Amino acid sequence: MADGDENPLIQALPPATDYLTYLTVLEYNLTKDQLPLLHDLLQDDELVTNIGWDLVQLLLPLLPESEQCLQDVACRGNPREVILKVTELLKEAGYKAVSFLPDGDEPDSEPDDGSDEPDPEFDDGTEKEASTSEEDLKLLIAQLQTLVHMLCVLHPRIKTKFPSRFLATSVDSMLPVLSFALYPEITRSALMFIREISGSKRPVLPPRGTEETLPTVKSTGAKTDPEADEEPDPSEKETTRQLLSTLITYVARLYIEAVQPPTDGSGLSWVERYSEKRVPSRLVPHRQSLCDLYDTDDAYRGRDALVSQILNIATGDLHLTYQSLLALIQPFSDSAPSFADFPPSAPIVPSQKGALYLLAAKAAISLRNSSSPPFSLSLIPDHAGLLAKFLSEDEDQIPNARVDAILVLGWHALSNNATCFNTGADAEVDEEFNTYLHSVTSIAATHFSQSLRSQANEFADAVLASHPSEKVRLAFLKDTLKHCPYESLKASAVAWVKSEMLKALENDAKGVFGNPETLKVLAPGLFPVVVEDLEPDELLDSLPFFSAALNFLYLLCESNDLREQLHVAKIIEEEDVHGRFVGRMGDVIGDFKDELSKAEDAGPQGLFSALMLLEASVSQAEQGLQKLYSP
Repeated sequence: MADGDENPLIQALPPATDYLTYLTVLEYNLTKDQLPLLHDLLQDDELVTNIGWDLVQLLLPLLPESEQCLQDVACRGNPREVILKVTELLKEAGYKAVSFLPDGDEPDSEPDDGSDEPDPEFDDGTEKEASTSEEDLKLLIAQLQTLVHMLCVLHPRIKTKFPSRFLATSVDSMLPVLSFALYPEITRSALMFIREISGSKRPVLPPRGTEETLPTVKSTGAKTDPEADEEPDPSEKETTRQLLSTLITYVARLYIEAVQPPTDGSGLSWVERYSEKRVPSRLVPHRQSLCDLYDTDDAYRGRDALVSQILNIATGDLHLTYQSLLALIQPFSDSAPSFADFPPSAPIVPSQKGALYLLAAKAAISLRNSSSPPFSLSLIPDHAGLLAKFLSEDEDQIPNARVDAILVLGWHALSNNATCFNTGADAEVDEEFNTYLHSVTSIAATHFSQSLRSQANEFADAVLASHPSEKVRLAFLKDTLKHCPYESLKASAVAWVKSEMLKALENDAKGVFGNPETLKVLAPGLFPVVVEDLEPDELLDSLPFFSAALNFLYLLCESNDLREQLHVAKIIEEEDVHGRFVGRMGDVIGDFKDELSKAEDAGPQGLFSALMLLEASVSQAEQGLQKLYSP
């Protein structure tokens, strides 16, 4: 006992010193070994009430050993004072977390949701610091989790007429923390906070694995508010729900955009997995599919589980309806986004991108399970509006996750026959449809992810086939072949033309695409004049289209049914397809090969391989033409 009496933490206890002096003694003498003693001392309500505010900052660097003492402060300190310090430190720690993110994973700092202001969670004006050690990273995660846990204890203790004023500050301080959503434990802590503060009594669904469990709040022994004044205003329950609803839209956005993809697609691979389910014949034998990866791998299964938790809390605990989320992302709304009766004093507005991800997550689950649609969404104008709003050309680089979300929502609309075209089967022109399909195909041509380009092309194919008017489909294909600046899309258009003509053949050549006049109209775009002075880069860019067109030509010549039905020989002769297209292509290839044989270098990378591929396609087309005109 004598040794204990000589401990400075005991010797300096008030009233031996004042509280400010005692905090100074703690600052210079507190070590991890002293924490059990401090925990015993903090059972004194008067002591913890007077020093709890400043003690939080001293205890954070000593985690995890100091967790019990911080719990004492949260349960026994003055909640109104402590909560201000916790939110301040939480915001600071959240900004510090950015320095630990891998290069290129910093959160998007562009304005969100139609606001002219920068995203509040990232507008701190600080620069990214050099990455530090893994121990520092573990400590920072522990600090963020502990501070959020303290908020879960502190908020229920505050008894005032407008407790949402404290909650608004806490929500604002949570946003920088969510920039660290790359780490699932941070997202789970945010969900714990939302669920705890919402006051929901809804039972928690049992997790499929321990890694999917949300943290629990420990508030045993929490004292009442010493400054309690009035009962909460009746409107506070709804205001709290609205604030937490706003927060969960940011949780959804920042987690879904943060997770790293298994391919070059998005971290949740929604549209790629739906493609595997829709067309299982494309799966490569003895190679693990994405569906299997997300079903069997703990890490990837945990991603689906965490997104399901976000969705369940949003719709279950916070009672967000899909209709309210759809209303939040109205494509052409000029006003700042808000939920109904959103608190005017709130520090942030809901994230429209977060609402988009919540809808996409539900759509992906519905498509995966082949369940009834949870909400109605048409291709035109609804999905067309989302494309225009969320895939703006003004952005330098649109996150893969957002493209994935847009595409899966498109499949949701298409799979439920929610096309809503304004024209019928007899229409010749549908400008809205053309504009919409051009928006889809631009993703297929320009997005940096090969996987998502392929998925966008697949979706465009399905959208085109869904229009009831053959004349509208023909007009789109003709326009694409003639005017599209992207050679890869022109190659897709060739494939779509081939598909339409083969389908017409199966239907006894009924319709526009079984008519020889259609081939004549499309021929200038399918088999254009090849420029003789083609540059190497131009040849490489045009390789997909040239290959597709030459192979289609060979099919037209080889197929007896197509040849007879479409009057192929006559049209090819009238349009001089050999002279302007096949023959010139052979000449260009020969010129390039001669230049390469004399040059000191091999030219642009891939040029020689492209020449060999095209030469084989030209040779095949020549054989087809010879057969076409042979007696």
